[in-house]
Order: sequence, then structure tokens, then C-alpha cells
Amino acid sequence: MSMRNSAVRSQGGAPLWPSVLWPFLALAGPMVVSRLGLAGMSLADGWMIARLSENGSGQLAVWSLVDSTLGRALDIAVAFVMPGLALVAQSRAQGLPNIAAAVWRRALRLSLWSGLIAMAVMPAMPWLLSLSPGAGAVSAQADSIATALAWGFVPALLALASAGYLEAMGRPLIPVVMVLLANLVNIGLNSLLISGTLWPGVAGAEGCAWATTAVRWMMALVLTALAWRMARRDGAGEHGLTRRVQVSRGLSSAAQSTLTQMLSLITPLILAGLSLTHWSHWAALWLLVLPLGILSWGLADAYSLRLAAAAGLDDAAAVRRSAWVLGGVCSAALALACLPWSLWPQTLALLLPADHALSADTIALWVALTSAGMVLDGLSSVLASGLRSLQVLWSTLAVQLLCSAAQVLGLWVWSQSAQPELHQALLVVVCTAGLKLFGMAVLLQQRTAPSASIPRP
Repeated sequence: MSMRNSAVRSQGGAPLWPSVLWPFLALAGPMVVSRLGLAGMSLADGWMIARLSENGSGQLAVWSLVDSTLGRALDIAVAFVMPGLALVAQSRAQGLPNIAAAVWRRALRLSLWSGLIAMAVMPAMPWLLSLSPGAGAVSAQADSIATALAWGFVPALLALASAGYLEAMGRPLIPVVMVLLANLVNIGLNSLLISGTLWPGVAGAEGCAWATTAVRWMMALVLTALAWRMARRDGAGEHGLTRRVQVSRGLSSAAQSTLTQMLSLITPLILAGLSLTHWSHWAALWLLVLPLGILSWGLADAYSLRLAAAAGLDDAAAVRRSAWVLGGVCSAALALACLPWSLWPQTLALLLPADHALSADTIALWVALTSAGMVLDGLSSVLASGLRSLQVLWSTLAVQLLCSAAQVLGLWVWSQSAQPELHQALLVVVCTAGLKLFGMAVLLQQRTAPSASIPRP
């Protein structure tokens, strides 16, 4: 055994704070802030559409329909590009920055092609909405929103790939600053485009979509330029095995996302098929708790990078300890983050029309169930991200697919009842999210068992 391997193997028994907790918190803190900044943009979009548009609640419902159906094509593309970037953290831990730079360059190419493919599905928006009787009336508006958002898919992927590279290379504050600046630009553009001041004939949710696309291009140009400067310094050498691992992780994750998204896009069609009121309430609820989802996104990315770094050091004990200690940290963070929604559920009224006629008890119940569902699903996403970095690909796919199918089936059964109440649909989400979390925990236990071997690229 080499001196290096001997040294890193001893880290499995190193003090918890300097070897596990501090590296994670130093990485997760800025990553969570940048993702919360992205949530801030989405919340600002929803609030400004609802308040500045003519027929604000209707415009918000159409916006959410687009984003929750074919807009998920961007999520599939992200799932294809991002998992391979864990190899940046692994290569950096091994002292191989040239391989890390090569992984990022390939991520840019993958971003371009997957972004173009994601754009190609957006013209199907009118056809998709024609499948739902309650949504057919807004097909023309949805088509214009989908077109505007599609032009921002490629830059969104380039920005995320470059931000992920900078974070994995120990520069997580750069994306934070970029996201904060993007929020300011987004608010300014929204105020002009949603009201129809800047672009004659474009207003409401369509104006917001064009503002989102413009901000994505700005972020892509700046972040890619900064990442390019770092990667140029580190060189370009790599080996073919890393290339195959990066692409295989991306393909597995993209397949996983494609199957689950195909099932999840049925949800808005089910809700909107009952009535646009059901869908607008559902959309407002999930928009309200979106910061919890973004928090879990940041924690998942940091969790994945830290497990990849531990695997890069070939330290089985460190991988096992990091997996469970950091999983506990993420659980505590998500539980504490629920407090604002528990204390002030009435903030949901900001996203509802003034004449919503919902009681305080109904709003409190809806918000509590939505928060619980988001936390359970978010924590399962954290564990799934770690499993992918440890090369557990197809079992993770099976768990997510089965739980997504169970959720869609449960919602369909709910929609066939005589008087479907929204809290019943939210209970379906909570139960299936809990089932998914249990499945991910079982897979992680198997992967980090003392007898398991460390995955190597």
C-alpha cells in the first residue's frame, strides 16, 4: 500500500468536526445560499405575476402548468449534466485538477446538446394541454410562455455546469455572488416585462418567461467565463475511463429523471382537469414551500460532492461515516427550515386571489402537509444524490420510479372520488415521499456496509 493510501485510510478515525462536518458546512453553506437565491427568483416570478398581471391568479396558473409539464424537460437535461460533475470533486481530492477541468469541458458539450433536445419538446405544449379539458382554454398563452422559456434552456445548463465546477473546485462563493446579482436583474426585468412596459405585445407570464431567459443568458456568460479561466490554468489531460463514467452517470440519472418526470407531469393535468381553481391552489402551495426544495437541492449537491471526495481518497470508513453523519445534518437542517411555514402558514394568502374564501384552518392544514411532503421528498433527494456519487444507479432509479408511479396512481384515484378535497391529495404526496425516503435509506445502508467496496472511476 502506498504512503498516500495509508495516510488517507487513517482519516476514517479522524475527529468528526475537521474531517467531516466543517468541510461539508463550508461547502453546503454557500451552495444552499445560491440555491435559495434561485428560489428567490422563482418566488419573485410567482409573486410578481400574481400581483402585476391582469388576471394574476390565472396567469400564475398558466405559468405553473408550463413549468410543471414540458418545463420539466430542463430538469431531465440538468439530471444528465450534473451528476458527472461529482468527478470534479473526486479528481480534486486525488490531486488531479487536469481531469477535473476535462470533466467540466465535457459538461459544457453535454449542456449544449441536452439543452437543444430539451428545447425541441416545448412546441408540443398545445398538444399536451389538449389532453386536459380544464386546461385547453389557455393553450395559446401556454405556447408563448413555453417558447420564451425554451430559449433559456441551453444557457441555464451552461450556468449550472460552470457553477458546479467552481463549487467542486472550492470556489462556492462565486456562484453566490452571481445569483444575488441575477436576482436584482430579474426583479427589474420582471417589473418592465410583466406590466408590458418594455416590450409591446408581451406581458404577464410571457413577459416573466422572457425575463427568466435573459437572466439565464447573463449568468451563463459570466460563470462560464470564470470557470474557463480556472480550467485553462489546470490543463486538459484525462483518461478514457473518466469519460465513460461521466457519461454513464449522466445517462443513468437522465433516464431516472425522464421516467419520474413523465409520471409527475400527469399531476398538473389531473388537477387542472378537475378545475383551474384546484390547480392554482396546488401551484400556490408548492411555490410557497419552494425554498425547502431548493434547500434540499443545495444540501444534495454538497452531500454528493463530499461523498465523492471521500471515495476519491479510497477511505471506506470515511465514506461510511460521511454518508450517515451528513445525512443526519441534512435531516436536521430541513426540519428546522420548516419553522417559518409552521409559524406563519397564512403567508400562502400572498399567492392567492384576494377573494379566495379559504379558512385559516384549511390554509394551515394545507401548508403543514405540503411542508411535510417537501421535506420527506427533499431528504430522499439528498440520499439519492449521494447514492449516485457512490455509483448506485439503477436501484435508485427503481425506487424513484415505483414511488412516483404510486403517487400518480393515488392522485388519480383521489380525482375519481365524489368530492375530492385538496388535503387528501397532499396526504398521497406525504405517504409516497415517506416511502421513497425509506427506500433510499435502505439502499444507502447496503452501499455503506463494512463489506461493500468503494466505487472507483
